[in-house]
Amino acid sequence: MGLVEVTPPAVEPITFDDAKGWLKIDADDELNDINSVWIPKARKDVEIETQRAFVNTIFDLTLDEFPCSGEIRPPRSPLVSVTSISYIDVNGNSQTWNSSNYTVDVSREPGRIVPVFNVVWPSVRAVINAVTVRFTAGYGTTAAAVPAEAKAAILSVLAHDYRHRDNDEPWPMELKALLFRMGVHTP
Repeated sequence: MGLVEVTPPAVEPITFDDAKGWLKIDADDELNDINSVWIPKARKDVEIETQRAFVNTIFDLTLDEFPCSGEIRPPRSPLVSVTSISYIDVNGNSQTWNSSNYTVDVSREPGRIVPVFNVVWPSVRAVINAVTVRFTAGYGTTAAAVPAEAKAAILSVLAHDYRHRDNDEPWPMELKALLFRMGVHTP
């Protein structure tokens, strides 16, 4: 299974002013590094750790085959929508599966995609990355849509990583516990 970010979020969940206040930085001389490096890094770290996307992001999930379990669970929550499911058929041709053949469940976490009643996943050629699911995950298109708990986690990771940028000190247990509580836990 592979996951590639196709279209990154349009905005970051936190601003430079949020970061500046949290980090207790007086000068704006570090604006570029904080905006271009530290805020995106903290967001990505929290997203990976919690299996979430905060601001709507488009991903491609690749699979070698359709799952025997009958459902595909995109590895980022909350699932907003599925744009397409494409696959390489047994003859080696690229196909896009009609959206009327599957149902997208965005009401649970993690979200899931299942074939509709009396339909089965199509057969694919036995090659790597034979199936591609393009989907959108996130809380919305603006920073205002991101939950306060997520913003606090991003700021906490930002502060820790920024303060320990000269060494690779692991996150404290309190921060790991916060991220664990926010995470998507699959059975």
